[in-house]
Amino acid sequence: VIDKFELRRATTGYTPFAVGDVLVAKITPCFENGKGAHVRDLPTRCGLGSTEFHVLRPRPATSDRYLYHLTRTAQFRLRGEGLMSGSAGQRRVPTEFFGRYTVLKPPLEEQRRIAAVLDAIDDSIQAAERVIAKLTTARVGLLQEQLAPGLSASPPPGWDVLRIEELLGPRNPAMRSGPFGSALLSSELVDEGVPLLGIDNVQRERFVADYRRFVTPAKATELRRYRVFPRDLMITIMGTVGRCCVVPEAVDVALSSKHVWTLTLDPDRYLPELACLQMNYSPWALAHFGRDEQGGIMSAIRSETLRSLRLPTPPLAAQQEIWAVLHVASCRIEAQEAILSKLWITRDGLAADLLSGRVRTVVA
Repeated sequence: VIDKFELRRATTGYTPFAVGDVLVAKITPCFENGKGAHVRDLPTRCGLGSTEFHVLRPRPATSDRYLYHLTRTAQFRLRGEGLMSGSAGQRRVPTEFFGRYTVLKPPLEEQRRIAAVLDAIDDSIQAAERVIAKLTTARVGLLQEQLAPGLSASPPPGWDVLRIEELLGPRNPAMRSGPFGSALLSSELVDEGVPLLGIDNVQRERFVADYRRFVTPAKATELRRYRVFPRDLMITIMGTVGRCCVVPEAVDVALSSKHVWTLTLDPDRYLPELACLQMNYSPWALAHFGRDEQGGIMSAIRSETLRSLRLPTPPLAAQQEIWAVLHVASCRIEAQEAILSKLWITRDGLAADLLSGRVRTVVA
């Protein structure tokens, strides 16, 4: 049975909604990222909100939770994106989309069973996310506990505070970004060859070996000053500015791009893993990078800002002991993230099967 859900239209200046309604973001990128909500508990039966979302109100024979889960599917988002209109940064899903989009509507009791299954796994996902958030907060506290004494007026014996430029290795250049302009044209990119790394390869504490851009070996030789080496630090300049990771040992010949900073630290003076954690999470590094913000947004990290970042610098043996403590905390977070990843895979599979009717729920 195919059914079309009723859309409650917004009035000028605000959008009214009530308990049981499903809110769907209109505007990019919120719609594309699956931003939406199911209105459950309110102090009153109704409320008012921004005009930048659509309000879907289920009909009497439709479960509100079933409707909510339908709006979270990849198919729903892709179909909506296909009808978006407006400028590049302000594209919106039109009201007409909901009059065209059709879905499978099983009997009400089956809708409720499907929603209950998906709600249960969503609860597990949220619980895993809360654990990860708590562990991450605890690790930041541990990072401060271990390293902040080096920034105090009376640092531990043998500790120093050094700028990044003082911790760079002998490689020339030890800090690089590029190539820029005519040094590498888009026409010189090829389907396979030497990887050209960018912001998509750099996540917080995680290098993503998913290579999408390449240059020929000959071009890589020409651009060898931008070579990336194992245990280099990479920091994003565009996109989500300031993400940092350590290049793993397994990475072979690769080049950095103009969208990242690549740093080679002196291995006898500083552990890149310890620097990486500070750049991602420490209040002293984040406050320092914040100096490049304009209007509350950091659009890039300047060379001068990065070079002048001051890090507490214990003796190398002490750094290794500190890293061992922090690494245990990192492993606990990674284990929970692996659990979360599996839960999302399970959820996506279940949602695809149950909401399409490929798998039917039965009464126990």
